Amino acid sequence: MQETAFSSVARVGARWIGAQAFRNHAGGPRRDPQKFFELDQNVVEEQAAGTDLFFVLRGRAKIIKQGGGGEEQVHEEIGLGRIFGERALVTKDSRSATVRVMASSRSLASEK
Repeated sequence: MQETAFSSVARVGARWIGAQAFRNHAGGPRRDPQKFFELDQNVVEEQAAGTDLFFVLRGRAKIIKQGGGGEEQVHEEIGLGRIFGERALVTKDSRSATVRVMASSRSLASEK
């Protein structure tokens, strides 16, 4: 089984800081920031509450929004180095899209 990961990290200057530094920088609770997701697993779901920010360490995912007729519309595919979940973190609104794993992934996650 292939592994995919998404992670939350922060960009400081021209480099990405590591998981521990990210947790310390974010001031969040001390928990393991790495999360593993399997193929076709939803990382976040549209309209769900949540404040985790994710940084893709390995794997790929697609950003999906529900169309007017309820059909899924893929808006973008993301991979290594991409961040998602920032809008809900900043605005405290519900998630604006679903993010679904296309290849098993590993990520860092940080909650507010």
